[in-house]
Amino acid sequence: LIVINESDPIETRTVMVRNVEYRNEDVVIDSGQTFTVEELEDRGISVSVQVRKMDANKVKGDDFVIVVDLAKMGPYGAVEIDVEWKNPGTYTIDESEITWRTTTVQVTLEDIIERNYNVQTIISGEPEESYIVGDDIQLSPRTVQITAPASVMERIRSVGIEINVEGLNREVAGTADLKYYDVSGQELDL
Repeated sequence: LIVINESDPIETRTVMVRNVEYRNEDVVIDSGQTFTVEELEDRGISVSVQVRKMDANKVKGDDFVIVVDLAKMGPYGAVEIDVEWKNPGTYTIDESEITWRTTTVQVTLEDIIERNYNVQTIISGEPEESYIVGDDIQLSPRTVQITAPASVMERIRSVGIEINVEGLNREVAGTADLKYYDVSGQELDL
């Protein structure tokens, strides 16, 4: 006796998963390093599941997460990945039937560096007519300590804040976000 369910058969649904969850990050961070996994962060991976035909369109890449357990990193930076279903509750699948081709990823480690910088001031705009920007600009703090991966730190030549004085006619105080500049004085997008 053969029974075939033709009204709602099982089919394979394939989606791109880009959600990444890193576990045991402290293994790397406690050693004074940071990490990147460019192939996952840039492209993601293709994941296939078995699902009923009527639920196939409900399966989305955001329903899954790629798990990278850094405690399982090999001596050359290879880590075996896992994929977990976040169980959205709108459909059912057999979790043991989740498949993906990329089984390991390469983790790139990089040293973290700390460096002190004097905060520069960059004035933009023009104050109201008959007013000037004084020389007594007070900053607190005047120096900052930046902690960043070595590849980022080597790009930073100076640190500053921009003070917009457009139309001002009085003394002002406030806060500003730090801006980072390269050797040619161009602002870095960090």
